[in-house]
Amino acid sequence: MVKTPRYGPMKVAARAQVSVVQYFVPTKKPADPRPPDPRRTAVIGLIVIVLLVIAGLFLTHALRDMSRLQDCVMQGRTNCAPIESSSQQ
Repeated sequence: MVKTPRYGPMKVAARAQVSVVQYFVPTKKPADPRPPDPRRTAVIGLIVIVLLVIAGLFLTHALRDMSRLQDCVMQGRTNCAPIESSSQQ
């Protein structure tokens, strides 16, 4: 004689579905007594903008220097990027 489980397969599946749903559906958390400070996000945004401006200026200067070097080479010059030597005599 085969023992049948106390819970049938449908009941076990229904219980499993409830636990999966509870796992993925966020539960309500208690309200934070203090709302987040809006100045913090403003400061972070300002820092990001400043970093982007600095990166843009650096990129502009690097591209300008490379453009000058390429213009010099395209004109057929041979001393476009002089090498500085520190020879002490």
